[in-house]
Amino acid sequence: MAHVAHRVLADLRERSSFDARLHRLHKGVHVCVAASVDPVTGVETLPVGTARPAKAGPICQVLLAWRSAEELYEGLCGARFTAQHLARVRRTGWAHGFDDVHEGQAVFAVPVWTGQGRPVAALALVGARTRLPDVPDRLLRSYVLDAAQELGAAAPDRWQPPAMRRACG
Repeated sequence: MAHVAHRVLADLRERSSFDARLHRLHKGVHVCVAASVDPVTGVETLPVGTARPAKAGPICQVLLAWRSAEELYEGLCGARFTAQHLARVRRTGWAHGFDDVHEGQAVFAVPVWTGQGRPVAALALVGARTRLPDVPDRLLRSYVLDAAQELGAAAPDRWQPPAMRRACG
């Protein structure tokens, strides 16, 4: 999936003009497994392997929303969102909110589903709060959902996380 992700994320960044990232949940943290490249610097917008506690933000909500009851309980302990937030994510199919680390940034996240009907990752657009609308329009949602579907088609049955780096903040 990571090999396909680089192409998909680059296309999504070009179409949307927002940073695109792919995250997986691993042992209580969400890990960036792929990120779009900044066209000016040529550097990933978030280093692959960056890990953050899975306790806040839209990415975590998407990664936790469809988990088992036991995983939901563990994920909600100490989280800055509630079971009601996760129910809304399940109902709408996406989450939007502020980046839990970078002030002034907003995140729009959707699940990446496998052909077996399991969510295996979160695909996120990240941008300035002033540019990323609270309710992404139909065109932006379609870009992200199409990209998530393409990533899901390439999702492996088993996944090994990259070497993790803890995010500061």
